[in-house]
Order: sequence, then structure tokens, then C-alpha cells
Amino acid sequence: LEHFSTTISDAVNFHDAQLLGTRFENTTALGTDFTRANLSNSSFLGANVKRAVFRGADLTAVDFHGANLHQADLTDTNVSDDQLHSALSIHNALLPNGTRAKDRNLVYNG
Repeated sequence: LEHFSTTISDAVNFHDAQLLGTRFENTTALGTDFTRANLSNSSFLGANVKRAVFRGADLTAVDFHGANLHQADLTDTNVSDDQLHSALSIHNALLPNGTRAKDRNLVYNG
């Protein structure tokens, strides 16, 4: 079990890594490459992973609550709708089906 909480890293390569149960909580990891990584049961709680590449990664039971997934590449992943809805932003993220995400309107009665 690795713990990267509050670590600041940009464009790190975790390509094909086995990162089961890793905690990336409140981490800034812009453009980091998680291509085909096994991230099962990991946590990105409050993390800023803008432009990160998760292409083909195993995202089973990954916690994305409050995470910034803006422009992230989630192509060919098993990310669920519930996981996406828990994120702070998925704007312009590339979804598993190849479409671009749009954030829901966060302004109510405004």
C-alpha cells in the first residue's frame, strides 16, 4: 500500500504499474500517465489529476470523490457513472465510450 497524499508531481509515468490500494489523496499529478495501471481500490479523494491518462486502467472501486478529472483520458476503462458523478470535475474528459464529458451545472436557483 503506497501513500502519495499531498505529493506534487507532474507528468509522472505509472504505465502498466500495479498500484492496488494506493492513496493519491489531495495529490496534484497533472498529466500523469496511468495507462493500463491496476488502480483497484485506490483513492484519488480531492486529487487534481487534470489531463491524466487512465487509458485501459483498472479503476475497480477507485474513489474519485472531489477529484479534478478535467480533460482526463478514461478510454477503455471500467470507471462507473457513480465514480464520475463523485468527481469535482470531469469537464472535457474522454469517457470510456470515446465521447467528451460535460460537467453538470453546479449553480442552482442562480
